[in-house]
Amino acid sequence: MPRVFSAIACNLDVDLLAAALPLLEEERVQGFEWSFDALFQTKELPLWFVDLIEAFSQEKRLLGHGVFFSLFSGKWSEGQKEWLQKLRQLSRRYHFDHITEHFGFMTGKNFHHGAPLNLPFTPATLAIGRDRLAHIQDACQCPVGLENLAFAYSLEEVKQHGEFLEQLVAPINGFLILDLHNLYCQLHNFSVPFEDIIRLYPLERVREIHLSGGSWETSSVNPARQIRRDTHDT
Repeated sequence: MPRVFSAIACNLDVDLLAAALPLLEEERVQGFEWSFDALFQTKELPLWFVDLIEAFSQEKRLLGHGVFFSLFSGKWSEGQKEWLQKLRQLSRRYHFDHITEHFGFMTGKNFHHGAPLNLPFTPATLAIGRDRLAHIQDACQCPVGLENLAFAYSLEEVKQHGEFLEQLVAPINGFLILDLHNLYCQLHNFSVPFEDIIRLYPLERVREIHLSGGSWETSSVNPARQIRRDTHDT
């Protein structure tokens, strides 16, 4: 049976570091997930942070998590070219056990001011997604996966989400990073039992599991309802 390791997501963020440092000091962290593209505009990383990344890299426990590539943008942009080039450079310097990206549209500069948006499940978007995943794999030369989305416009989209992820990653033998909170958002917002929704996902492709937090918001359509959102703040 494959071993299961406990990892934390951390970056140069005061709150994240305050929570992570005690765990690191107690040697309770077995893997380190780094949202590398959140620091693309940082000219120089602190030496202690570089040492931390290199330590997990040497142990083959460094996970790369992308945010800003915007996998399904129809127009191939200069920003995407630069993103891939920087990933290629990082992959030569560090050993990433794997690289993941978010499912959905995402072109904003600051993830905390926005979130990935859903897209139509069509042959055109499937072709775009497969092409972009192939580019990522070529740049990093390691396994590549996608994270399931918390957002959907309809129950039908919720039901199709897992199968569409399978079709996307199959050509590169990719994997799924299963975000359990994102799954919770879907089942709560569309009143789908967990037992029904989980069987719609390609669980044999799950390589990493995310546990995060979110928040409640009153529905603008039905004020009596509370919507669960993937905001990572609680």
